Amino acid sequence: MLLELTHETVFEYAEPVTEAYMEFRLTPLSDSKQHVLQHRQSVTPARSIRQYTDAYGNVVNYFNLLDPHTRVEVRFDSVVETHQDCLRGDALDTQQLNTAIGRVNLHDYLQPTPLTAWCAEFLDFVRPYEELRGNEPQEAARTLCGELNSRFRYEGEVTSVSSPITDMLRMGGGVCQDFAHLMLATCRYLGFAARYASGYVLPEDGTEATASHAWVEVFDPERGWFGVDPTHNQAAGDRYVYLGIGRDFRDVPPNRGIFRGHAEESMHIRVHLKPISSDDLGRRAREVYTQRRPVPSMPRQTRRPEAMSLMEQVQTAQQQQQQQ
Repeated sequence: MLLELTHETVFEYAEPVTEAYMEFRLTPLSDSKQHVLQHRQSVTPARSIRQYTDAYGNVVNYFNLLDPHTRVEVRFDSVVETHQDCLRGDALDTQQLNTAIGRVNLHDYLQPTPLTAWCAEFLDFVRPYEELRGNEPQEAARTLCGELNSRFRYEGEVTSVSSPITDMLRMGGGVCQDFAHLMLATCRYLGFAARYASGYVLPEDGTEATASHAWVEVFDPERGWFGVDPTHNQAAGDRYVYLGIGRDFRDVPPNRGIFRGHAEESMHIRVHLKPISSDDLGRRAREVYTQRRPVPSMPRQTRRPEAMSLMEQVQTAQQQQQQQ
């Protein structure tokens, strides 16, 4: 599926601030599950945007603003081709899993984190699912996905980005990242390596998505990472666009940064994710090429010498020597 994505973030400050540093994890991944066909980013006030790859393989874009400013606009535009297969990455055989490298690659995804801690409320919650230990990873993931979806309600404004799983257990509901964190904690407690996935999902009816999303990937040693979405109780197919992976939300926030000043900051986000046709993709490519194509310079007018035979060249050389 071809998907067109725009993510705009506007920061406004009540008073001028200085020495701002901002970084963004809003560049889609390219791997076996999806391929980025077009991508560009811009910032106002204009600044050069640099990038690096973090420890989990996510692309991080960053820039500095040293001058006083009261508004910053950042925009990321992408076209991504996604595939229906819900698996990503490579499988590991038993021999590889028993090596030091294999254990290190999965270690972070088997441990609790501050947002997925195994607290007393969680231990009471997870007890009925102890029987899933030893099951096939994909089978266990599908079961847990359905259980969480049926037991908890989707409800905004009862949790925050820093909420641990205890908040969802006590409230009985939360948003997509809360569903993801609770499933991560459950999978890891039962011995299944699991990681947090950040990105977007296109609604089933094909209408435009206007918000970011979070779900979970569970590791299957025989097939790779299997994506499941407990918020919607479904596998992560070709309607999902991946931005990043990590242990929990703190590893893949859409943006983070600091600035010098005492002004109040407000942030506004606009997200647009929609299908795009191959014809529209070609049109976008032509627009990008037209915008970036340099203006051709006028060729220098030079006078070419008249053609001379070898005999004429010898005579001319002799005449020049006699004149000297």
